[in-house]
Amino acid sequence: MTRYTDAMRSVATALVLLAWPGALHAQTRPGVHHPWHAYLVEGRVFSSSGAPAAGVTVERMEDATGTATYADGVYRATTDATGAFRFEHAGLGPSAGSTWYLAVRRAGCADARITVTLEREPISPGEREGDVARGVVMRLPACP
Repeated sequence: MTRYTDAMRSVATALVLLAWPGALHAQTRPGVHHPWHAYLVEGRVFSSSGAPAAGVTVERMEDATGTATYADGVYRATTDATGAFRFEHAGLGPSAGSTWYLAVRRAGCADARITVTLEREPISPGEREGDVARGVVMRLPACP
C-alpha cells in the first residue's frame, strides 16, 4: 500500500509541475478550479457619523443574508485605526469567487452588509491578474 501511495504522490506532483508554467499566466474565471489563484479585497469601514471604525471585524459571508460565515470564518479581518481592512491571497488553490458578501458584526448592534463584485485586473503594477475589489466602503448603522 505504501508503494502505491508513493507512486500516486509522484504522479500528482508531476501533473502539478507540468501545469505550473501555464498556471502562472492563466486568466481563469471564479469558480473554476485552477492550481494558481490570486485575489485582493480592500476597503474601509466608517461609523454612522462618518468617523473611521477601528477594531471592528469584517467577515466574508456565505450569502447576502449574512447568517453563515464563508469557509468556516477563514475570511475575517479586523479594521486598523483608519478603519481599513484587507483580504489578500496569491498562491495555490481554487478561485475564491467574484461575488463576495461582507458583514460587519457588533454585539448589541445591527450588522452592516454589502455585496462586492471583484473584477479581473493586476493585483499590483507588473503583477499577474487576480480578482480585485479596491475602495470598498462599509457604513455602520447607528448603535444605541
